Amino acid sequence: MYFRRLEHPAERSPTVDAPRARATAHAVVLLVEDEPAVRALVTRVLTNEGHVVFATSDAAQALALLEEKDRWIDLLLTDVVLPRGLQGDELAQEAVALRPKLPILFMSGHPLGYPLHERGLPREISYLPKPFTPDSLCRKVREMLDAPVDAT
Repeated sequence: MYFRRLEHPAERSPTVDAPRARATAHAVVLLVEDEPAVRALVTRVLTNEGHVVFATSDAAQALALLEEKDRWIDLLLTDVVLPRGLQGDELAQEAVALRPKLPILFMSGHPLGYPLHERGLPREISYLPKPFTPDSLCRKVREMLDAPVDAT
């Protein structure tokens, strides 16, 4: 084998980003998603990140969990459009009445603004558009969990 001699040093290869660190603080996430495949995927992704996930398919089940005073929940992650009963925005209003400081992250395949702002929710809501990647889900959840809690 013949290797040519280099006249100048070889360029350094680009550095590869280190793998994203797992979340250090484990959180309890209440997931409300009516689509079984999406619910299973989100549960798996968040569980792999070290979070505990209570997954439900509708608002009534979620409210039952929220009403349990001894159950700790760090984040409500809810679809906007749910199949029966309360919709995501109505669930959020009930959740905040039960737990005023609970962060809420909405997700939807509908464009931002439908139907949330038509139903009176503020523009400052936290929103994750579908479809999303596991990384974008984890980043948004981490952003929500790391946000300072409003003292009011």
